Amino acid sequence: MKLLPFAACCLLSATPLFAGDWVNLFNGKDLAGFVQRGGKAAYAVEDGAVVGTTAPNTPNSFLCTEKDYGDFILELEFKVDSRMNSGIQFRSESKPDYKSGQVHGYQFEIDPSDRAWTAGIYDEGRRAWLAPLTTNDTARYAFKQNEWNTARVEAVGDQLRTFLNGVPAASLKDSMTPKGFIALQVHGIKKNDAQMQVRWRNIRLMENPSKADLTPEAAAPIAPASLVADGAEVMLLQVDSSSPKAPPLHQMVGYSSPTSPTTGYTSMTRPQDKPPFIGRTPVVPTASCSLRREPCLPVK
Repeated sequence: MKLLPFAACCLLSATPLFAGDWVNLFNGKDLAGFVQRGGKAAYAVEDGAVVGTTAPNTPNSFLCTEKDYGDFILELEFKVDSRMNSGIQFRSESKPDYKSGQVHGYQFEIDPSDRAWTAGIYDEGRRAWLAPLTTNDTARYAFKQNEWNTARVEAVGDQLRTFLNGVPAASLKDSMTPKGFIALQVHGIKKNDAQMQVRWRNIRLMENPSKADLTPEAAAPIAPASLVADGAEVMLLQVDSSSPKAPPLHQMVGYSSPTSPTTGYTSMTRPQDKPPFIGRTPVVPTASCSLRREPCLPVK
């Protein structure tokens, strides 16, 4: 029996030889190492990326790794149609005795809507939201619409952490599923919905990372000075969100200062027209706000 040289074994192995090694889960050429579960959305490889295309009247679709993973760091890039919802499953399962094999488990949410909860942790097919981004506007602003975004998941023991473009997003302690597959989700759509696509590339994973490999816990940031003057009367002008748990990024808030005759407004985005004030009564402009990812700035 002829033995392969050690270097050749390293190249042929899909399993890291040492803890702390990065392994590519996707070879950039085909879908070897993956199996599709759930719905009938189409998965293909284009320009070194996995492309998921929606299909009408079918359940959520999942392109799943053949192997299960327990403790790991997962990194990849994704770009999503702004009209669709998607996600990245981790520590997920499909069992005949659970809802006829329905995929279930933790999900790194991909949410390009105004709610902007991308990188929140959702429990697909099971308990729903576990760690939404209700109070993390920094992570909500980190998403880049119609561009490539970088996702990072750190799952070690019962500690689950997500990052979006380097920004800490969700952190959760949960021990329900200690091990499972990674999967790329294409959300189901209705019969008359337009066809949409989501793309993933540079998918890599490190099993059994050391403490040095994990992202250090950051100290609590110092709160910035308020953009609204002390003693100002804050009034809600407009909310347009399907979720009661978090305001959309184009929510507008107006204020008038009791110490200054100047009135203005501050908003998470820049509306087309400044909402006028009549005394202390805000008037909502007829022009709609466009969704933009930019810091909140005062406007005179």
